Amino acid sequence: MVIRLEYPTPYHPEYQQIIATVLFLREQGVTVQRKHGVEVSKPITTHPKAAITGATVPLLPEGRFTVSYGCIKKKCYAWFKFNPTKLGKAGMNFMATYIGHSMMEKGASTLLDRGLASHLEIAVDIDGVEFDDHCFLDPTLRSEQAFWLEGGTLYLGSKLRYLSIYDKRRELKKKSGVDLGHPRLRIEHVANDGRKYPCEGLEELSNPFSSLIVVRRQELISGPFDVHLSGLRGRIKAKSCSLPIAYYSLKPAERKIALVGLPTSPRS
Repeated sequence: MVIRLEYPTPYHPEYQQIIATVLFLREQGVTVQRKHGVEVSKPITTHPKAAITGATVPLLPEGRFTVSYGCIKKKCYAWFKFNPTKLGKAGMNFMATYIGHSMMEKGASTLLDRGLASHLEIAVDIDGVEFDDHCFLDPTLRSEQAFWLEGGTLYLGSKLRYLSIYDKRRELKKKSGVDLGHPRLRIEHVANDGRKYPCEGLEELSNPFSSLIVVRRQELISGPFDVHLSGLRGRIKAKSCSLPIAYYSLKPAERKIALVGLPTSPRS
């Protein structure tokens, strides 16, 4: 998640305090252990006409947040980037305390009251569901990236808005050697389309998974005869392709027929 705050002038007291905190962290040489070495805080350029300076604050072994500041087109901004899932409750509490003590007189509630979220990741975990046993389709997300399917990951959509669906058990075992002991399916919705969402209204956002269709692979390919699914099944068997590719290879009228035979809501 990325939350942005805007300031009318670079001399705003709160903005100046954010600058002081970032520079202090950089002077201390804050580093963060990464998988392939050590990441050192350094300037970040995100706009051709603006130098955005930031620093990373390590909180827990698995969590951190990044605070950056800069001016774009005569407007001053501060960005706070963090992953609530990875930080967990303890990390979020620590971050709120750190922000309140170091940067904002009114505390971290300022982020909720005035902040705009420019990058959102919403995730759900479904225990007991095997990734390889299911097919996935979202008719509102046309693009599909199936390159990572064998590794247990599927992407639906574009880099601006997409669903990341993957085998969480497999990911944890590969990254940390931890075996959950049971299947777990992770579905993440990522919005990075340039829109700004007021933090105070995030709870009122519509369900990002409402158009996702999940169907058992065996049921889709060799289930009882269904006139609505015959065209879709024929494409999947003939081309040995995934559900989204087969769906979008149909003509528009044929897609409408196929949707009648597919479940209208996620199911295991």
